[in-house]
Amino acid sequence: YGMDRAHILTGDLDCTVVTAPAPGTPSAIAHNCEITIGNSGGPLLLEQDGALWLAGIITSHIRLPTGQWIGYGFDVSVVRERIARMK
Repeated sequence: YGMDRAHILTGDLDCTVVTAPAPGTPSAIAHNCEITIGNSGGPLLLEQDGALWLAGIITSHIRLPTGQWIGYGFDVSVVRERIARMK
């Protein structure tokens, strides 16, 4: 629910991960998905074998000196590992 369409659920189906965190390392996932103010907290979904999986949570976006926008998300695998250790 971005600020440009506050009452409409939107998604970018044509984007990719630019850099991924190293396995087991809490880090940001950089992506080129189209996001705007208000998308923070939304899901970064990964499609695999026809199923959607939660890979990250959108946190921010920045404009590079080249003018290109890059989005960032929090890698949720860190949270999954911590929850598994609590059980």
